[in-house]
Amino acid sequence: MLVRDSEESRLLRGHDEGSRSPQAVQRTVEFGIVEPSSDTDDPQSVVRWLRRNVRFFAIPVLVIGVPWALALSHSMQLRKSQHGANAGTGIEHRATPKLKQPRPHPTQQPQEQGSKVQPKQPDPQPLPKTMPQPLPQPKPSPKPQPKPQPNPQQRPQPQPKPTESQTKHSPKSSPKPQPSPEPKALPKPQPKPGPTPWPQVQPKLRPESSSPSRTAKPPLDEVCSSLGCDKPFIGVNLGGWLLLEGWIWSEEMESKDIPDEWSLIHKHGGPQSADAVSLMTKHWDTFLTSTHLDQLRDFGITHVRIPVGYWLVDYNFADGYVDGGKRFLHRGLAWLKERGMRAMLDMHALPGAQASSADWSGKEQETPLFFTDREHNERGREAMLGLARLIRSYEQDSQTSGVVCGMELMNEPDFTYWDTPRGIRETYEDMIPEIRRILPADKYMLFLNFQEFPRKVASTDWLSQMRLRNTNDFTNVVYDVHVYHSYGDDNRPGTHWDKSKDSCKTCCRDPKLLEPLVQGSLPMVIGEYGLNTGFFGDGDFRSKYWRDQLSLWTNTPGMVGSFLWNFRILPAPHNYYSEMSLLDLMSSNGGPLPSPKYLELGGVCMVHDLTKCPHF
Repeated sequence: MLVRDSEESRLLRGHDEGSRSPQAVQRTVEFGIVEPSSDTDDPQSVVRWLRRNVRFFAIPVLVIGVPWALALSHSMQLRKSQHGANAGTGIEHRATPKLKQPRPHPTQQPQEQGSKVQPKQPDPQPLPKTMPQPLPQPKPSPKPQPKPQPNPQQRPQPQPKPTESQTKHSPKSSPKPQPSPEPKALPKPQPKPGPTPWPQVQPKLRPESSSPSRTAKPPLDEVCSSLGCDKPFIGVNLGGWLLLEGWIWSEEMESKDIPDEWSLIHKHGGPQSADAVSLMTKHWDTFLTSTHLDQLRDFGITHVRIPVGYWLVDYNFADGYVDGGKRFLHRGLAWLKERGMRAMLDMHALPGAQASSADWSGKEQETPLFFTDREHNERGREAMLGLARLIRSYEQDSQTSGVVCGMELMNEPDFTYWDTPRGIRETYEDMIPEIRRILPADKYMLFLNFQEFPRKVASTDWLSQMRLRNTNDFTNVVYDVHVYHSYGDDNRPGTHWDKSKDSCKTCCRDPKLLEPLVQGSLPMVIGEYGLNTGFFGDGDFRSKYWRDQLSLWTNTPGMVGSFLWNFRILPAPHNYYSEMSLLDLMSSNGGPLPSPKYLELGGVCMVHDLTKCPHF
């Protein structure tokens, strides 16, 4: 930049028009460049000025121009080399001036000076922000050993194992970079296989209308291995004890046209009358005794299923039931612990009933109000939570701890209400996560009963999908199947019981009914089955019938165990129901049934030729 002369400077130079002043001086300005004289008519003066200041122009030209020319030449050579390497691949690289050497990745080795320059490759896709970052490597020594430079496009080496806190926030899987073609001169290292990542997206529930899928099978939990039943247990129901059924106490109820517990208490004056309280207390005290449990244990029974009503945990005298059964339940669990036996508590009766015309629901209803009435449904759900809390409290009691291994949410619901508002499906999906906060999966099984029509698989498929969708809550959730052969099941219209055909159902038909559960890898339990056949008095057949059923329950994949219905039936005038009373059928009490300890249960129906099965 040149500085203009001021009026004062011209006077100091002694400037005269038409001549050059001998006192003219040159002025030093910015950058040390000497301003030329204002007398530009003399060409010699201009030449002298250029010679005197040429050094100030040459230095910037050398400093700026030469490096720029070298960089331009190098860039052209690099473009040519990359074009040759990618010939025929359709990949183009944009050459950019390398202004600053980027900081090497911690997993890369620094390139030794003087080593061969590698062509620039596109950077790999960055790892997610939540991926644990590798620990920084120590700075290389001044003279590192020569090592081949890793290719940025190759899959990175396994990262250091994250800590527990990092794992909680790490994604289940990370995206893999898409590699570009590598120069042939660089050998491709073989990365070590890392752990298989979990899928990022969990499968959604399939619509109900679609056919059940048998391709994606959830892993079968080792349910019993953690809960004391490494092989299928043999159990029995304690029905008719804490929840009455008219036919089990026929002399007091059925023979007097009293169908259910509510009607019995109402006939004896109501829940607060002394007569009703005395009647129920005596029944609770005598229907199940410690002697009964001794006999069951010696026979080979290890587990019991105990049906209860909602009023056991949510009592209100206005409902019409007598209070007090809870203390007898505690006593019974203490007896079981003394004998090394286990129990499952079954919510057998819900407010308003979960099935129509069911004498086992406490009070028969024409419509299952638990599914149709919001107030009954909400109260029933709270009763489920109340039973779960009661079970958890038994763990804090030294007399009952370790006895209860599970809970059933409801017994034999009307499957017509499977997918209705407040129906079976909605109730199970809502309540299982809440109950799991009280009864964790590593200590308790949850049993679900559906009463779906034979050969239908909506409930089976739903439970299989829920075990995939919600593993934490649905682990150790067990499908409860009830199998009876005494009520015309699967018989053609107009046909009747025939030993030569119907006795084959256990070996030839029931495995097909259980096949969807096996295909879905679902844990299952036979919550109820019976030895009543429809032709009374054939002890030899009943013994074989008992053996065949136990052989199927024992050898079905995923089977947790079975509960025979029932441990005891009080005498009735016609004696029809005695074939369902295990205490009366045991050989130790003079009955026809041998102990399971002495039965050959190594296969399904081993004494029969299954190739001769009739068609069902």
